[in-house]
Amino acid sequence: MLVAEPGGGGIDAGLFTVCLTLPHLLGPLLARRLDRVGDGRPFIAICCVVYGVALAAAALSIGRTPLALSLGLVGVSGTCGPVLTAGLSSQLTLMVPQETAIQRRAQGLDALTYGVAGSVGPAIVAGIATAATPLTAVLAVSGTAVVAGGLMMTLPAVVAHDSSETAEPLRMGQIVGHVARAGGLRRAMVAMMVISFIAGSLAILAVGRGIQLRGDTASGALLAALYGAGSLAGAIFTSIVPLKGEPDRSTIHYTVATGVAFVLAGVAPDFGIALVAFTIAGFLSGPFFVATLAARTTYSPARGRAQVFVAMGAIKITLSAAGAALAGVIGFEAAGIALAVGGGLVFVVGTVLIIDRRRRPA
Repeated sequence: MLVAEPGGGGIDAGLFTVCLTLPHLLGPLLARRLDRVGDGRPFIAICCVVYGVALAAAALSIGRTPLALSLGLVGVSGTCGPVLTAGLSSQLTLMVPQETAIQRRAQGLDALTYGVAGSVGPAIVAGIATAATPLTAVLAVSGTAVVAGGLMMTLPAVVAHDSSETAEPLRMGQIVGHVARAGGLRRAMVAMMVISFIAGSLAILAVGRGIQLRGDTASGALLAALYGAGSLAGAIFTSIVPLKGEPDRSTIHYTVATGVAFVLAGVAPDFGIALVAFTIAGFLSGPFFVATLAARTTYSPARGRAQVFVAMGAIKITLSAAGAALAGVIGFEAAGIALAVGGGLVFVVGTVLIIDRRRRPA
């Protein structure tokens, strides 16, 4: 909305979106510092402030300075973005006692913050933009990041539990090798990649399914909203009922179940069944996300935990954007087929992961 106000179009809006999301891939470079320092709170706080200040500067510069400058400022925000999310999540295991039950409950609450932010956040920002101006809304977002920087230092101090966590952090090549060897972490990454790609397309494909089943876009919006509501419900559920069992097993099981839900959403013969399928798919995303968080915590190397968290978070965001782009190319007419094929892909990947786990347990 802000880009469109001074006469910008869809291309400019797309450029700003790319500059905000693509730099997430640079996140692991910053995360290496989190693996190096004992207490990552000051560094995360700095990234929060830089994110907010750069985004505010970009918002104020739109229409007043060359487009390249505004895009560059947004790129700075995008680079810091993964540290604000996955980087902070990587510190969770060092902030709470090591008992498994406490760790799992903390991870469920962590997932809940993502769910609330993803559903309530956009609604609040849209309300501000409507009641005031898009610039006010963006500045409000920037302000929350700066405030978060101050709140970071009120969190429990991060304490290394053994000497290996204060040694020189692993390099990215070493971490890639670890992921390839560690079955539980590798399978969690593969599952997250394929589900993120399909989930990124849901907002568009949901509209297509609404048009196919009831002939109007409002029905599609309802399907997308129920997916979001289901996701929030799933996050709340996992914060109340902590994940049990091995994270590797849970991740695979939720992957297979999610694939079935996506297929059902794509082949549903009537709108009522589609509503149920989208809601179930959304609900499953909550415990699936918690399972991947637990897998990252359990199977990541102590000297590369933050880099693993941030890399997986960056890949998730990038693939979600790619899924949305592909859905835009596919269009509304083939939404059902696309969802069914995507769900089938998730199911097949989950089945392959089951076989892989039997051959190479976590």
